[in-house]
Amino acid sequence: MDTGVNSKITRRLIDISDLAIKLSAPICDLPSFHALNGCDYTASFLRKAKWKPFQIIKNNSRFTTAIGHLGDSDVLDLGGMVTVEEYVCYVYGVCNLSSVNDARLQLFRKLYAPVKESDLLKKIKASDLCCLPPC
Repeated sequence: MDTGVNSKITRRLIDISDLAIKLSAPICDLPSFHALNGCDYTASFLRKAKWKPFQIIKNNSRFTTAIGHLGDSDVLDLGGMVTVEEYVCYVYGVCNLSSVNDARLQLFRKLYAPVKESDLLKKIKASDLCCLPPC
C-alpha cells in the first residue's frame, strides 16, 4: 500500500500481507468494514466518523464475523443481513432494534415529532434527513 505525500517526504510502502499477519483476525476484515462504512470523503454513515463504527465492530464478534463475510459470495444470507442491519442500528445508537427501517422510523419520530397539534408540519418542513441511517 502506498501512503503519504511526496511534498513532505512522508511517502512509504506498507506491506499489507505483513500487516495482516501481525494483526488479529477480526481486524483483518478491514476491507469489508471499509466497503460498508465508505471512505473518509463519501461516508455512507454521514456524521458518524470511523471511530465509533470501528469500536462497535471490534467489540462484537457477531458483527465482525458478519461483516467479514460480506464479500464471500454474490448473495448475502438472511442471517448475515440481519446482523449487518443490527450493526447499522448500533452505529446510530438505536441498540434495542435490529431493523434499519424501524431505526429510521424511531429516529425520525424522535427528531421531528410535533410538540403541539398545531405544529404538525412545521418540523417536517425544516427536516434534514441525512441524520437517518441509510436505506
